[in-house]
Order: sequence, then C-alpha cells, then structure tokens
Amino acid sequence: MEKYVRVPVIDVHKENLDEIWPLLLRAIYESRFVALDTELSGLGERKKLFAKSIEDRYKNLVEVAKSRSILALGISCFQESTDGMNSNPSEGNSSDKNYNIEYQVCTFNLSVLCSQEFVVEPASLQFLIQHGFDFNKQFSKGVLYHKGEDKEPCDYAIASVRNLFAHILACNKPVVFHNGLLDLVFLYQNLYSDLPDKLEVFTSDVHGMFTAGVFDTKYIAEFKQREPASYLSYIFRKCQRYNTKTQKHIKVAFPTETISSQWIEHLCCHEPPRQLDETSGVQICELYAAHGFCRRGADCHLSHDIDQILDKQDKMLSKKKRKNKKRKTDRDEDETPSKKQSHGNSPIEQKDININTSDNNAVAYDTPEISTLSNNNTAGGHRVGINDVNMNISDNDAVAHDTPQISRNNVTTGGHRAGIDAFMTGYCLATYILLHGKHDLSNSVHGYSNLSNSELVNKMSLSGKEVPLTLACSHFAKPSLLHINKMKNIKVKMCQIRSQNVDYNLEISKTKM
Repeated sequence: MEKYVRVPVIDVHKENLDEIWPLLLRAIYESRFVALDTELSGLGERKKLFAKSIEDRYKNLVEVAKSRSILALGISCFQESTDGMNSNPSEGNSSDKNYNIEYQVCTFNLSVLCSQEFVVEPASLQFLIQHGFDFNKQFSKGVLYHKGEDKEPCDYAIASVRNLFAHILACNKPVVFHNGLLDLVFLYQNLYSDLPDKLEVFTSDVHGMFTAGVFDTKYIAEFKQREPASYLSYIFRKCQRYNTKTQKHIKVAFPTETISSQWIEHLCCHEPPRQLDETSGVQICELYAAHGFCRRGADCHLSHDIDQILDKQDKMLSKKKRKNKKRKTDRDEDETPSKKQSHGNSPIEQKDININTSDNNAVAYDTPEISTLSNNNTAGGHRVGINDVNMNISDNDAVAHDTPQISRNNVTTGGHRAGIDAFMTGYCLATYILLHGKHDLSNSVHGYSNLSNSELVNKMSLSGKEVPLTLACSHFAKPSLLHINKMKNIKVKMCQIRSQNVDYNLEISKTKM
C-alpha cells in the first residue's frame, strides 16, 4: 500500500520500436484494461472548445484534429496478478475490508510524429517544455504516422503507430481515458480514419471500435464519486490516499523486462516542489485547488501542492462532521420530554457549511493544453512539417528534479506526460473498480465484467455540462461505412496473424518498485 513516487515508463521511439513491439502487444493482449493518454500540438480557440452546443463542440474538434497532431501517446496496461488475490476467497464479498487486488502494470510513452503538415500552438508547446517534454527527441526519433484513411492495405504484423492502435481495437479490452472525448477525437482522426461529420455517427463508431467499453475517470470522479475537483492529479492523489490508509485496497507492481535499461525512464507522479513566499505560509490557491491550473503559474505565491489541498479539505470535512454530530446530539436532547417542557419545541437552526463539494459548481478544465491557452489565443498557431522543424530546444529547458531513491539522470518530475498520465488514469480506474465493482473472490478474474455493464461505461465527461456524452449505437445513429469496412478488415487480418501462431509472450520477472 505504498504511496508511489516513481513509475518506470518505457520510452518508445523509431530506433527501438521493432525491439519493443512484441512486449507492447503482449502487454496489451494480456491486460485487464488499457489506459490511454495523448499529448497534442494544440486545441484551437478555447471559446469554441466549450460551446454550449455539443454538436458545435464536436465540429470544432473535428477541425482541430485535422489541423493539429498527436505528439506523444501514453499506454499503461493493467494486468491482474494471481499472486495478489485475496487469501480468503470463501467470503465472496467485496465488502470484506481485507479485500485487495494486485495489478502488474507496464507503461509506455511513444514519441510520434505526423508525416504531414500540422499546426503547433506556442502556448501548448511552452507548457509541454515546462513539464519535461523533449521536442528534439520527438522530431528526431518520433515514430512517423499519417492521418486519415489507410493509404494502402495494412500488414498488421509490421510495427507502426497505426497498427498499434489497430491491435488495441482488436484485443477486445476495456480502455480508459481521463476527459477522454478529446483523446478519442484525435485518435480517430490521426490513427484510424477521417472523422465523420456528425457527432452521433462518431459516438456510434467509437462504440463499435471499443467493444469492451470505454471509461472516463473524470466522469466517474464527477458523477459517481462526487469529488469537489476532478482533474487528474487530484483524483490520483486521492486514490493513493485511499489505498494507503485502508485494508481494502489495490496494489501495483511494476515488471522489469529483458530490454535495455536505457529505454526505461522513472517518472514521478507529483508536481515539482515550488518555493513559496515565507509570509504566505501554506495558503491554498483556490483556483488551482478547484480546476488544476492557475493563470499565474509559477508566479503564484499560493500553494499548488495537492497534498496540502487534500489536507485542508480533510480538515474541513472533519470539522463539518463534528458540527453535524453536535447538532444531532443537541437535537436529540431537545426532543426529550424534559427539554420540551423547559425549552419548548423550537427547532434548532441548521446552517449548511459549504466546502465546495458539488462537482456542478465548477468546471474543471484539467486538460494540459486547455489550461495553457490564453483568452486571446486563436485557432491559428504555426504550421510545420517534418522537414521544416529546427526547434533547437536545450535539454536544460526540461524540468527534472531529484528524488531520494534514484539519481537525476533517469528521473523526470511532474505530470502531463503521456506515459505517466496514462498510468495515473489506469490507477484511478483500478481504485474505482475496487470501490464500485462486484467481485467474486472465488474467481481469479475480479469484478470487471460486472463493471463493464454498469452505469459507468461509455459515458464521457463534458466540461460545463451536467450530463455526460453517451457512446452508443441506435436506430437514429448508425455507424459510418468507413468504420464498418475498416473494423471488418482489422478482424480478418488479426485472425490471420493468430492463425500463424504469432506469440508475443516474453519472459518476465516481477519486481515491486
């Protein structure tokens, strides 16, 4: 039940993709679920992103996805471990306080590069640089891909980014995102096919692409957990606290593979420490606490520390519980005959204590690119191609911090990296499975089939809206012909690969970090 500080992430680029390819596929096909995250070159005008009409939002996202590109793809594969199952399966009840699930987790960060022209937005690039993104490596070693439809018949045995996405679709595993509509739109346009014009066709296509279901941890945090905030670093830290404080918990182990250690980065799950003005004490930045970003950024003298934010909320919640308990005690005493005779039947006035626990009171704009766009940012940006780029970004621009356990050379601190964000997203879903799934402890496979049929599946969070976007097919929203033909082709080709007895299993040594 440790509080994870560092997570091993396998760095994938064009120079090692062929060697890591079998490991990638094995991790995907043997997983219980796959967490995905993307880093993007921009998102256009913020105003259009949050248009009142969902159809207008989608139309804008289609335009943006066709002009911008994916810069990095994070994949974190969570496989349930039989070594970590509950030792008392006869209970058969997830309410057992000693119940726990252990996962073997393998996380990848793929540097990718679109072979066509695409728009980059300076604000987004600056934000990524501040969080350790290496554009020199991305443009020199990024795995090339093209957008839109397939240009030629695909050989899915070849290592490529588009083929990797096809394998994710073919593996029939649930996938999880955080604030996933943006990721889904970009993945569709960049790695699958041209986006349909209508939102209802898109939702129908996505429902058919991910047949085991799509989960959005932002939606679960808002509508099921009723968290006061729903940005990724907040809910991840809260899930960590739950798993470190209770006997009913999940455990995570990180396998070490027989690959070169130079391809493994240890990424930290927390933001870099910030120097605060001594006179400010530990005052919390309320804007950051609610939304996960602050317009003042590093110039803000208030605390952006998630642990301090959670500590303050815990204290306020404890104070509220004590006051409620006192009110109940006083009310019970007033309802006794002696009290009624001496003081009458006047009810005790109750005052609500607002600790901002309503998720509908605030819109959590926690997507990294969104949080960096200024109000006057336009959909323009700069258009670049792979032959036009000379970023000349010094490695010193990346943010890296030491941790006591390991050296500075292989540790990067902070969130908003595709690989580490994918891990954090999967970790949150694993915790929510523990909390809300129905578990059969006599079975080696826990609770996921039940959760896949729950109210949480195929619901995507919509910022500023009280209802989610549902991914579903209907008589009024039929899937596109392009999608139908492509999925048929993927299934046929994958069956041919399996018939050739392609084995992606590798020897693995399980080591807890």
